[in-house]
Amino acid sequence: MLFRSFGTICGISPNTRTDLAINNMILNGFNRGKFWVSNPHIKRSFLAVSDCVDAIDNIISGKSFTSGLYNVKSFDCSMKEIAESISKVTNYSYDIVESEQTSYDFTLNISKINSEYGWHPKLDLKSLIREIHSNIGHIDECRRDSF
Repeated sequence: MLFRSFGTICGISPNTRTDLAINNMILNGFNRGKFWVSNPHIKRSFLAVSDCVDAIDNIISGKSFTSGLYNVKSFDCSMKEIAESISKVTNYSYDIVESEQTSYDFTLNISKINSEYGWHPKLDLKSLIREIHSNIGHIDECRRDSF
C-alpha cells in the first residue's frame, strides 16, 4: 500500500509544523491578534493529523488489504475560506496580501480510499481550527527551515 498524495497536513502533534498555512495563520493570530493571507483565491486539499492517522490505521487494520495508491484529505478550501473561518472561530482579524509569485490550485480525489476501505475524514475546517486554536498556546514554533 502506498499513499499517492496527502493533502497539506495540519493540526496539533508532538512536533507541530508552524510553517504550514492553517497552523501558521492561527499561530500568528494567537501571537499578534492578527494574521495575513496571500493568494486568497487558491484552493488546496488539507489533511488533519488525526484524519491522517485514522486513514493509515483504517487501511492497516482492514480485513482485505489491497496494495495500491491512495489520496487522502480532510477537505478542500480556498485560502480566503480558511482566513474567514479562522477569523469567525477565533476573532482574530486578517489582512490579504497579494503575492507576485505564481500560484496554482490543486485538490485531491479520495473516492478510491472511500470505496475500497469505507474511510471518510472526520474533521472539517471549523473543527480543525477549534482543535488547533485550543492547543496552539502549548506549542513551540517549529518551522521546517529551522531544523
